[in-house]
Formats: sequence, structure tokens, C-alpha cells
Amino acid sequence: MLVAHRLEAAYFYSPDARKTAGLSLGNPLGFMSAMTVGYAAGAGLTWTARIFSVLTYIRTLGGGIFEGGVVGLVVPAAVAWTAAIAAYLVWSSLRRADEERLLAALRAAYGETPN
Repeated sequence: MLVAHRLEAAYFYSPDARKTAGLSLGNPLGFMSAMTVGYAAGAGLTWTARIFSVLTYIRTLGGGIFEGGVVGLVVPAAVAWTAAIAAYLVWSSLRRADEERLLAALRAAYGETPN
């Protein structure tokens, strides 16, 4: 069953490849990298459109970004939440704990990690 990592390495990227989330720095034009960039761009556009929609709604209430009551907290909360997720993804990618667990399992099964 662990031979599946060879298929994933051929299709996506090697388990020990440098990457951030699904964006492989060694294969930036690969399928997983393209999907990561595509979905991130789509999510970013949707996020931005929704933020502008909320800001417009708050302005119709006659308030500024922090003066719209609970609704006024939506934009700062969205920015904080997005920043927290981005920081976690960067931290997790730099830490590489998931990749190290995978590589340890592969070493246990094969000795050294095959390419």
C-alpha cells in the first residue's frame, strides 16, 4: 500500500519536495500547484467581493467599519481569520511535521525513501 506514494510523487510531487500547502516549489506548473493557485485565486476573489458587499451594507446603515454594531465586526473578523489561517499554513509548511511523519513511514517500509 505504501507504493502509492510513488504514484502521488509522479502525479503531484515527491513527499520530501518543498511546498507551501499544495503549491510545489519544485513543480509550480504541476496539477496540484495549478489547482492550489486556481482555488486560492477564486477564494480570494470571492472573499474580496464579499468584503466589499459587507462594507457597502455597513455604509447603508450610516456607519463606518467599526460603527455598524455586530455587522461592523464582520470585516475585522474576516481579516483576522484570514490572517490567522495564512499564518498557520505558512507555519505548518515550514515545520513540515506531516511530511516528516510520511517520510518516517516510508523509511520504515523501504529503508531509505525512494524517488
